[in-house]
Amino acid sequence: MNQINDSDFKYVWFDFHAECAKMKWENLSKLVQQVKEQLVDYNYFTATLLRGFDEIDKMANEATYIQKEQKGVIRTNCMDCLDRTNVV
Repeated sequence: MNQINDSDFKYVWFDFHAECAKMKWENLSKLVQQVKEQLVDYNYFTATLLRGFDEIDKMANEATYIQKEQKGVIRTNCMDCLDRTNVV
């Protein structure tokens, strides 16, 4: 991450094994607090499929209305356990 040197990228270290030992899943809230601003800012993608647009395009009878656009991605990785990655 230091080599990339791009302010659009943010690296957050979270020691899942140490924080959530003995099934203390509530400690994931510490991670959420660290990335909450990005989660809100990035938003999420949602669209609605509209039908009945034959008069606009004779070839198509459906169109998509984009309601919200996503502006970013959060990636998570666990070095040795896919289950932990999925929990996060």
